[in-house]
Amino acid sequence: MDAAFLSQLMMVAAALSGLPNGGGTQALPQVEQLPLRQLHERVCPERPADCAGMLAHHDPARELILLADTLALDTAVGRSFLLHELVHALEDQAGKTPRAEDCEAVLVSERRAYRAQDAYLREAGRPERFGDRMELLACQSRQSGGVAHMEPSLHTPGGEWLMLQRFMEDLATEEARKPGAARPAAR
Repeated sequence: MDAAFLSQLMMVAAALSGLPNGGGTQALPQVEQLPLRQLHERVCPERPADCAGMLAHHDPARELILLADTLALDTAVGRSFLLHELVHALEDQAGKTPRAEDCEAVLVSERRAYRAQDAYLREAGRPERFGDRMELLACQSRQSGGVAHMEPSLHTPGGEWLMLQRFMEDLATEEARKPGAARPAAR
């Protein structure tokens, strides 16, 4: 993968996530694109079906990002998945990679990465959003097995508000792009 492209996207990931980028001097993670089935087998070797919805993965131990070869990196949507994983790489460089069993920290990490991904898509003028469901997850009261267990929760503090706020931001962006649209008044 082109180092200049990856470095530029890493800077965007830092800006959108609020994480430090070490002045761009940090080593870039390796990025490998592979068939979806192979990605699932590598990330979940014991039970690949557990990774059925996964299109990308950051492996902090190997400083490696795996991407499904179905993600076209010449599109904003494809790049957004790489950006999401670069946020996790930045967390790792900042010493903020959560332990798999720390459900609250995993939620914070995933929400940060999805918010950056969705902001990237919004700035690119794309309608896709991938992180809204993360706002509606909460940690299960009983955790076990060394893995964070989450469940849907419509009562997550601020979850409904954040989804509504993002919808309104997206709507305002769409309206502003229409020909002849008036610019919103300054506050």
